[in-house]
Amino acid sequence: MTVLLAGTSLSANSGDYSLTSPDGHITVNVAVGNDIKYSISRDGKVLIAPSAISMNLSDGIVFGENDRLRKVNRSSYDETCQATAYKKAEVRDNYNQIRLQFNEFSLVFRAYDDGAAYRLESNLDKKKEYKVISEQAEFDFGTDRKAFVPYVIGLGGKQFDGQFYNSFENTYTVQNISGWRKDKLAFLPLAVEADNGVKVLVTDANLTNYPGMYLLGDEGSTKLKGVFATYPKVVEQGGKHLLHGIVTEREDFIAKVSGDEVFPWRAFIISTDDAQLAVNDATDAFKSSRDVIIDPKLRLVVMVWRSRISLVSMQG
Repeated sequence: MTVLLAGTSLSANSGDYSLTSPDGHITVNVAVGNDIKYSISRDGKVLIAPSAISMNLSDGIVFGENDRLRKVNRSSYDETCQATAYKKAEVRDNYNQIRLQFNEFSLVFRAYDDGAAYRLESNLDKKKEYKVISEQAEFDFGTDRKAFVPYVIGLGGKQFDGQFYNSFENTYTVQNISGWRKDKLAFLPLAVEADNGVKVLVTDANLTNYPGMYLLGDEGSTKLKGVFATYPKVVEQGGKHLLHGIVTEREDFIAKVSGDEVFPWRAFIISTDDAQLAVNDATDAFKSSRDVIIDPKLRLVVMVWRSRISLVSMQG
């Protein structure tokens, strides 16, 4: 059952737009000007400081730079979804949403009682195919926080791109964000400890025909940025027992997309209780029937498994 609690659509201009969770604890602020930046707080305490969002596509198209905001739509949902291959038969999907509609794309934010998320949606020509050249996904924690970092163990050689060939397995390194290992990627999810025992877990969801996000930090910085493997150009059979497709050459873009593409969620799970990170339903709730795309089942299983490993590392 879906309950649409409220829905408003207004013309808009550049400025700040805020969104709060149903229980009022989590606030998302989106600043629209020459660029687009978002921030997230809980009970007035900053969790994510202003961080940029943008995307470069073929034909010189850029989402998130000098765009004209045409309309703002606000809505609230309280929905119970039937889960598939999940630990629960049903998942409650309760959030407030804001949709910022620009000429060529829309930016959607959701605020939950236990997190927040955003995604881009293309409003380009449906009949055309476009290439995503790059995506800017920033996560500035504002101060030097302790992080639980699952560094990649790259199996593809010593070059930076060799890290994209990996098993997504490692123990979590507990360190400050400013101490990030030079040129080392981390896979998701990654957790950061804020004030008063609050944990912020960064992950993604609803990946279809799009590379999964890695995170990369700079020594001395409080900011992490998303990194994405570029599109395979040449794939050769290799690895153990020749069971792997080894990318030996890559294109200069990260994805091929349709003109009405719905991009993956960039998600934040927020909790004061470590145990809740393992039982959080966010990645399953994101595959609501309202969405055009559906999560690969394996991806959901991996997300839940990784969250449990994260919990063990943080408590151990």
